[in-house]
Amino acid sequence: MTKRSKITIISIAVLVYSIILGSTGVFGNTVQDGLFYFFKNILPIIGILVGYFLTVFIPIRVFMALERNSKAKEEFEKEQRLQEHAANSKEFQNNILEMLNKEDTAL
Repeated sequence: MTKRSKITIISIAVLVYSIILGSTGVFGNTVQDGLFYFFKNILPIIGILVGYFLTVFIPIRVFMALERNSKAKEEFEKEQRLQEHAANSKEFQNNILEMLNKEDTAL
């Protein structure tokens, strides 16, 4: 686990712990009432906005990944065909050299 991911996990844990403490009233009734208002009225709006964002963003990312994978597959197939052609031409050259050597030894 990298240092950055550890910092992110610890930050999220501290944030969740603070929200739990605020919800139970440790920071006072004003904070508790504010958190309840936030969870009841503002958080659903944020959830809807995040949902719309993901509805637009995820298909774009999927399309980009599919496009990138198809290009990589085409490049791999092209490279494979070139290697196969090189192997065939090398084999053909070896066959020609063998036939010439046989003719030279036969003469």
